[in-house]
Amino acid sequence: MGITAQFDHKDYISAIKIILDKCEKYGVIPGIHVVQPDPKEVIQRIAEGFKMVAYSLDITMIGKACREGLKTVRKALKGGKDD
Repeated sequence: MGITAQFDHKDYISAIKIILDKCEKYGVIPGIHVVQPDPKEVIQRIAEGFKMVAYSLDITMIGKACREGLKTVRKALKGGKDD
């Protein structure tokens, strides 16, 4: 589509609707891959009609956990002050 990682692009949103409509029409279970480990997006996708959700990637989850953990440690070492 030429819109890599532009999940809010109108063409992407239109394609998602077409996929969901065609899946319903032909009795196919719709699935989607939620790349970022974001439970809110998973809930949103299920509400949209997706029945199968691939949730993130191991390296993405590990990276996010490490960044969040290090942020907490750095904040604690600075006496609780934000960056």
